[in-house]
Amino acid sequence: MKKAWEYLLKEKQEYLDDEDIKHVKTFASIERIKLDDTEGSDGESYLFDNEMRMVNISVDCDRAFAGQGEFTLADEYLVYVPLPFRNGDIVKVDFPHVGVHYGVFSGEWKKPEESCRIHMFASLEMYIEERADFDYTDGDPYWDDVLGFSFCKDEELPEDEQVLKLIRAVRKGDMDFYTLLHKFGRGELKQMLKWF
Repeated sequence: MKKAWEYLLKEKQEYLDDEDIKHVKTFASIERIKLDDTEGSDGESYLFDNEMRMVNISVDCDRAFAGQGEFTLADEYLVYVPLPFRNGDIVKVDFPHVGVHYGVFSGEWKKPEESCRIHMFASLEMYIEERADFDYTDGDPYWDDVLGFSFCKDEELPEDEQVLKLIRAVRKGDMDFYTLLHKFGRGELKQMLKWF
């Protein structure tokens, strides 16, 4: 593992040293491979993001827990992570293995009194322009995992995500929900964006 990690750091540095490609996002994966097996991988992999932080680990349960009656998967160990997001904040969700998404953080994030209720996901409100549809991300691990959230400034919000500003205005109390529904029903969401 150490040699693979050193190799990744060397390759990353080559990107950073080249002016033409230093702004290209890079991601990395280290896979454990059985040398005496034709299947290629024994199921263990380590995924790293653009800053070379480990963001995901998967294990081969059959191998890691062979002969044991019960086991708990690594992703079942949850810890409370304080988040800086408040109701109405627009967040960017960025994971190495899927495209970037945007949504509005809704509700509060606080530590549950019972540790069994701790979770690592938060549903986001979103708008899908192709379908002219308001929706939420409830249950999708590539949308809801809080470890992929970061603040999204207005100037970096893509054109097809601008309606999120209207959802933010409702969540922050700058506009009432009825006004949003009324303008949505009339097809006037784009005109409302001039207000915010």
